[in-house]
Amino acid sequence: MTVVDPFKSKSDFKVNFDTAVRKNDMQIVIRGTIAFLFFFFLLFIYAFIVKENKIAIDEILGIDPFLEDCSSGARSLLLIPGLFLSGVIPIIYLFKQVKRLRQNPALHCPQCQTSLVKWKYQNQVCQTGVCPACLEKLFEGKLASEEAAIEYHQKTKTESNHIVRFSFCVSLVGLLIGLPILLWGRNLSVLLGKNTLSILETITLVPVIFLVIPISLWVISKSSVSESQQHINLFREYSNQSDTINQKHTHREQEE
Repeated sequence: MTVVDPFKSKSDFKVNFDTAVRKNDMQIVIRGTIAFLFFFFLLFIYAFIVKENKIAIDEILGIDPFLEDCSSGARSLLLIPGLFLSGVIPIIYLFKQVKRLRQNPALHCPQCQTSLVKWKYQNQVCQTGVCPACLEKLFEGKLASEEAAIEYHQKTKTESNHIVRFSFCVSLVGLLIGLPILLWGRNLSVLLGKNTLSILETITLVPVIFLVIPISLWVISKSSVSESQQHINLFREYSNQSDTINQKHTHREQEE
């Protein structure tokens, strides 16, 4: 009978899992790009067919070919089903490819066979080394304990808050500087009889657009803090399960 070294098997699973995660991410990017290019190719073919057969299409739609505005406007409505038809095939292709990639056995828990290919599960397993489904310790993760997960959570929360505050302050300063320049440029355009935005006015609109950055970073920071909190909860569940198993073993030993 062959004795399997659990430490060696866990080490092998970690190596295979890390390799499989990198390959899976790369394949998703490659096949997503193929689907994206395929979408534009089909859309081009569809537009070409509509253009080459515009006379026949006008007859089918009952459009007078001498009314150019009406004809082009009605033909433009065909863009909507074109977008739909051009997007269906690439979406189906990408869905099937992702489904096929998820069947990789290296991305399944060796204990409960749960698929760990989702980003949420991948991150939890890489950080904690614990399967989020069956709470089995698969390997030593980046975070060794609940205390390390709490420290990581606090560090992530602090860093995220600093980044959001800094980006908000920079955007606010840019807005306070750019707004007076924008108003001055508008008044100058009125005096000169111009109705369009000058280059200077367009540049001063950039700080307004940059106000989106702190909002986006705030949403991302909330997601990062939420993920680190999930690591803590996973360690606690794993610890509670281990304590329960140890209590059962102790109880059996006492009965024997």
